[in-house]
Amino acid sequence: MAGTTSGTPGQRHVGRRTVLKGAVGAGALAGLTGQGDASASASGSGGDDAENGAEHGWGKVADAFRANFAGKPGEIGAACSVYVGGRPVVNLWGGLASREPHQPWRRNTIVRVASTTKGATAICAHLLAQRGELDLDAPVVKYWPEFGAGGKEEIPVRWLLSHQAGLPIVDGPLTFEQACAWHPVIRALEA
Repeated sequence: MAGTTSGTPGQRHVGRRTVLKGAVGAGALAGLTGQGDASASASGSGGDDAENGAEHGWGKVADAFRANFAGKPGEIGAACSVYVGGRPVVNLWGGLASREPHQPWRRNTIVRVASTTKGATAICAHLLAQRGELDLDAPVVKYWPEFGAGGKEEIPVRWLLSHQAGLPIVDGPLTFEQACAWHPVIRALEA
């Protein structure tokens, strides 16, 4: 994130890069400066990681990120990245990856995520609707005939996009491998 300057309170400038200084209680944002030591001070002292920060104009994102740790119950650890034009403008991480054992959140901490495709699906569906290639009020079976099993033949596309189709879970057991595979999940939704 070359050429970063901020002027946002709680941020520190290192050359042409900005490194966040934790502005919340001691230890709450220990990993925010990328020190890798959960017992380090939240003030940012003890080491700098210039990749952990926000470019000029994105300081409010960093402020909101820090605020998530201050509330009740408050986050114990998190990460946030924002790219504009393929270039990172925000790259933040902080707090703890795990309370037990006391592990700091690091740049490469792996976490499980949920619902990450909903935004992309909504964008694609609305672009198709805008082009006249998808009718949001048409029954799903117009596009996916097998979906109509089990009395679902009248459910409109828009209900799938707005979680009104009554399909919060898949009936029947799925193994982890099946839940991660396309066909078992599709077959379960069709039933």
